Amino acid sequence: MAGINKVSLGHIENARTETDNAAAHFGVMLKNCESISLNLVGGHGEEGVYQQKLAVFSQEWNRVLGEFLEDERKFVTFLGELRERLQQAHGLYQQNEFRNTEVIGELGKRLDELGG
Repeated sequence: MAGINKVSLGHIENARTETDNAAAHFGVMLKNCESISLNLVGGHGEEGVYQQKLAVFSQEWNRVLGEFLEDERKFVTFLGELRERLQQAHGLYQQNEFRNTEVIGELGKRLDELGG
């Protein structure tokens, strides 16, 4: 006989909780990272090759950081959507479980009536 897979509302609830925690954590990290800006200017010899290279590094840093932030925004959005899907799955499973329990109860009553 093939194994029976059971859906546990506890597992769905745990997944929702972990998703909430991850969304909160990465949301805070995203906000912190969004406040970062690297602008390397000034110092000794404000003109020259060294300062030009610092400016190029600063621009590249900000470009790569911008790409990273875009990926983080997508990830935080994904976590929010995942949490919503888990919430829906939890609710749908509870509804189905309740409906199935009612049907089994009705079948039990009918069998009692027929047998009694």
